[in-house]
Amino acid sequence: MIKSGIERDRNKSVLIDVFNSGYFIALLLFLAGSIGSLCDGVIALRGLGIAELAAIGIVYPYTKTMEFISLLFSSGSQVIVGRKIGQNKFEEAEKTSGNGKTADNKQAIIEFITQKGIAKTAEIADAVGLSQPRVRVLLAELISEGIIEPQGEGRARVYTSKV
Repeated sequence: MIKSGIERDRNKSVLIDVFNSGYFIALLLFLAGSIGSLCDGVIALRGLGIAELAAIGIVYPYTKTMEFISLLFSSGSQVIVGRKIGQNKFEEAEKTSGNGKTADNKQAIIEFITQKGIAKTAEIADAVGLSQPRVRVLLAELISEGIIEPQGEGRARVYTSKV
C-alpha cells in the first residue's frame, strides 16, 4: 500500500515536471512570436497607414494570448491522456481526449443498420449526422469488432448488422 502511494506521488511529480517544461517552452515560443510581430509591424509601417497598423496592434495581442492559453490547455490534456493510457484506462483516455462520442456514434450506426436491415455509407452518414469518411472509419472498427458485416465492393458496398 505504501509503495503504490510513493509510486503515485513520483508519477504525479513527473507529470508536473513535464507540464511545467511544456509551459516554459510555450512561453518562449509566445515571446518569440511577439518579437517577430514587432519586427513585422516596423516593416508594415512603411506600407500601411497609422489607422491600419493600430487595428492590427489592438487585435494581435489578444490573438496571441488566446493561442498561448490554448497551447497550455492542449499540452496539459495530453499529459492527462498519456497518464490514463499508462494506467490502461483507455475509455477514460478516450473521453478526456474529446473522442468520447465515438461510442455514441458507433451505437447510432448499429441502431440505424439494425433498424433498416441494410445500408450504404451515405445513408448512414445522413442518418447519424457524420461525414462519410468518419462513418467509414467507424464502420471499419465495427467490422473488426464483428458487429457489422460488409457486402459487396466499391460503390455497391452495403452493411448489415450481425447483432
